[in-house]
Amino acid sequence: MAKKRGGSGGGSGIGLIITLVFFILTTVILGVTTYMGYSEIEKAQAATKEEKKNTDLANKDRDWYRAQARWYREYMGVPMQGKDDERGQWAKERADFEKKYAGAPGFEDTKTFLKSLEKDMPWNPAEMSPQKTYLTRLDAKDKEYAKAVAVVKQLEDDKTRFEAEARKSQADLETEKAENKKKIEDIDKKAREDLLGDRKRREDAEKNANDHNTAKNDALLARSTTENKVGDLEKQLANAKRELGAKEAANRNLTREKAELKNDLEVLREKTNTDRATLESDALDAKALEALRYWPKEKLSWQIIRLDQKGTEPYINLGSADGLKPQTTFSVHALDRTGNKLSDKVKGTVEVVQVQGPHLARVRVTSVADRNKDPILAGDRLFNPTWGPGQKKHVAISGLADIGGEIDGTDSSRDFRRLLERQNVAVDAYIDTKNEKQPELKNDRGEAGGVSEKTDYLIIADGLDSARHPRARDKAYTEAFSKLRSEMESKAKANGVQIIPLRRYLEMIGYKPAEKEGR
Repeated sequence: MAKKRGGSGGGSGIGLIITLVFFILTTVILGVTTYMGYSEIEKAQAATKEEKKNTDLANKDRDWYRAQARWYREYMGVPMQGKDDERGQWAKERADFEKKYAGAPGFEDTKTFLKSLEKDMPWNPAEMSPQKTYLTRLDAKDKEYAKAVAVVKQLEDDKTRFEAEARKSQADLETEKAENKKKIEDIDKKAREDLLGDRKRREDAEKNANDHNTAKNDALLARSTTENKVGDLEKQLANAKRELGAKEAANRNLTREKAELKNDLEVLREKTNTDRATLESDALDAKALEALRYWPKEKLSWQIIRLDQKGTEPYINLGSADGLKPQTTFSVHALDRTGNKLSDKVKGTVEVVQVQGPHLARVRVTSVADRNKDPILAGDRLFNPTWGPGQKKHVAISGLADIGGEIDGTDSSRDFRRLLERQNVAVDAYIDTKNEKQPELKNDRGEAGGVSEKTDYLIIADGLDSARHPRARDKAYTEAFSKLRSEMESKAKANGVQIIPLRRYLEMIGYKPAEKEGR
């Protein structure tokens, strides 16, 4: 019996041990799985916070760029569509943008740019927009241009009317002379007949003759006045013929001097073993040299009258009475040894920055050939063959113009025409490439243009390839462009128009392009 109880007690101990082992394993497994669950939750929460942070930054950048777009479109005159309360919010952001967007990407550049816009287009908080926009300013310029065109047309109409009235007056005078002549003949005939009559008839005839003699005298006086006018015209014609002869002689001298210069250039090239392009790049074009050598005495007085302390903004003796405007440019020359002509050497270039009086203006030195050995001084003369008081020169442009700080194949033809407008130069013809189907020949009034005997210079500019025009690979378009250039050069030669490369022309007028940033 004792052995049976002992066996039963041993079985209960094993079961208890097994139960304890399973309990311990279950507890360990439960603890491990609980720990792993909390760890994953923390990772998910951290990822959510990072995503929210990135979303907030993206929304802030979005609001910043969207705000810039709204402001810029307001200045352009094409505001973004929106309700009044939305526009009010945009205007408030515009007023407080320094407080709200400080530190945003490009904030300082945007701030500087907005301040520059407000100089010409102040912000109007009451209207929630600028007082002026680029669109309204362009409209104003268009109206000014249309007004000027109307004035020119009125003047041309007045001229046509006056010429017609003058022709009518001349015709009336001739008619009156013929009528008076007929009256005189009738009176003389009647007087001869009256001599055969009685004394009273004779006296009456004499009285009538005296009356008509007065009319005759008036007619003779009118005839004498007409003859005097004809004499004056004949004298003017004789003077014009003499001037033409003098100019022809001067042209012959110019032709001879050009031949001598060409011969000297060839000799110099052979002696120095230098190609022609290198020699020509060191001097003005032959046409510019001619203009320098025959610069009129009345224009030889254009000069720098005094220098400022730094020598960068001197004063010249031209001003409002001469029709001078800001941004007009000149090349600077000393007088030659005779003191009666300009030196061929260009000392530098200047640009008018402020007109201060009838014959006083301040200029900015844009370039100096040799600042140490040959600086710009008071007394140096100014040269620009296409600008002058009360005169308007005419040019034509063959090709597309690149007048930037460096020749990089940029088409700046429109900027070049604006430069010519500031120089008081009329553009008789240029090749307009806005029409994608066919290039067109136009003038500065937007009408059909062409080279004529009134054109002073034909400026040879760049081709479609050099200006990187989008139609440069279009064969038909390129052929039409080249044909227009050939026609312009042919007409220039036929009309005796001076042909000059673009770079030489810019050097003649003293234009110096601004250097690009970082250079």
